[in-house]
Amino acid sequence: MKTGQNTKGISCRTCNESGKTNGCPLPSERFDCSDLDLRLKYKIDGEMWGMTKLEIIKANPYPCVSGLHFYPENIYWDNIGRKYITRFIDTPLLYYINDQENSLTGNAYSAHRETIFVRLHFINECWDYAKSNPKFFIKQFVGLSRDGLLNGKKIFRNKKCPTHFQRGLLRSYFIPWDIFVQKTIRGKQIMKKVGIVTFHRALNYGAVLQSYALQKTVSSLGAECEIVDYICPKITADYKPFRIYKNDLLKSFAKSCVMVRRRAKRRDAFKSFFNNYLVKSKKSYTPQNIGELKNDYDLFISGSDQVWSPRCVGFDPAYFLTFADDKQKYSYAASFAVPTLSDEFIDEYKKRLNGFQKFSVREPSGEKACKKKRTHGQNRRNSS
Repeated sequence: MKTGQNTKGISCRTCNESGKTNGCPLPSERFDCSDLDLRLKYKIDGEMWGMTKLEIIKANPYPCVSGLHFYPENIYWDNIGRKYITRFIDTPLLYYINDQENSLTGNAYSAHRETIFVRLHFINECWDYAKSNPKFFIKQFVGLSRDGLLNGKKIFRNKKCPTHFQRGLLRSYFIPWDIFVQKTIRGKQIMKKVGIVTFHRALNYGAVLQSYALQKTVSSLGAECEIVDYICPKITADYKPFRIYKNDLLKSFAKSCVMVRRRAKRRDAFKSFFNNYLVKSKKSYTPQNIGELKNDYDLFISGSDQVWSPRCVGFDPAYFLTFADDKQKYSYAASFAVPTLSDEFIDEYKKRLNGFQKFSVREPSGEKACKKKRTHGQNRRNSS
């Protein structure tokens, strides 16, 4: 193969733990073609391993798409494969354990947004291979509507439809097959859409990392999970770059003058993490309009962190999910942040917690407080 601008690199076959080569063999020991040609035209499957030129990686940065938990890797390589040729070697040089059963996009019943995104990629961007591999594209059409059904979306209300009119008609043709496939997997759990209400906007490492960790964990369990972008007035006021306190005007003013730049820089750093790593609701909410999102999620999780503190968030009712129906209310590792509850808050706590279906608390003191107040629901301690 001539080395030139259109060459991407070299890839070889892999083998499983027993030494058997993964996938079907190549047409020859050394085979030159694009990644898409290999998979969709020559129908070569099986995991490959190889090396790509560094300048090509730099010229094609990994994208970040809003609304996805992750950007599917195969789409990234497909887009590069449109421009370059790869040399494929039929000899296996690496062991590869196929864990497709636990794959987020490979599991037929997971129905993540990323799965739909991948199917739309093939239908919209790889349609020129339809004649070479019609069976593959039939599977994409059937899978597209099936995944929509598993997500609880009606067939004709699925906004993510193929872009071309004829492809849209072809998808409509497969709707009866979609319904048949969906009925054959009846009993499989339909993916829930979960909204997390937490301290993701606090400029605090622990608050932001626990938000990220809880979201990743809920998503890994098969749910479509978003962090509700709730703007808590108390948290917003506490983390302003310039802070003046009435009980100490001069000192707080002088400190703010000195710290304003550092605080602004810190705020920008947290904002970058917030935008790049947290999957949040498309709309931001305040105490005035948070009730609008009740019908956008199947259930809500309050937590973790000090979401039930009577001090740090001003006893904000949003963290008690007062805007949601009782059947939607759950919590995870919620903290009261105080060893004992003041008498002035006891009645209000009982009122706000009684509607929860299940909740867990972070500290033993919180567990005791819940049991003492005899709140309804299943109370269990969660160490974190």
